[in-house]
Amino acid sequence: MKAQAELIGLREVKRICGISRSEIWRRVANGTMPLPLKMGPLTTRWNRPEILAWVEKQLANRDAQASERERLRKERQQKKVATAKGTP
Repeated sequence: MKAQAELIGLREVKRICGISRSEIWRRVANGTMPLPLKMGPLTTRWNRPEILAWVEKQLANRDAQASERERLRKERQQKKVATAKGTP
């Protein structure tokens, strides 16, 4: 049996994600954020588990980028040390 969707409004999406209304819609438009459900002419809702998964993905991407930056920083430092010692 499928889990029931928990639908949330824009205010809750803003609170969870920490970004503005216009930024949410910008990201929806460019496909980098989950699509909302149009419930009626003036009602739009998002699936809370999808929003939470999106936030987790953003955190994972951030952590991966930080690891890569640290690896590159160490590599540059090793090259500086090697150059200072006179080895190419």
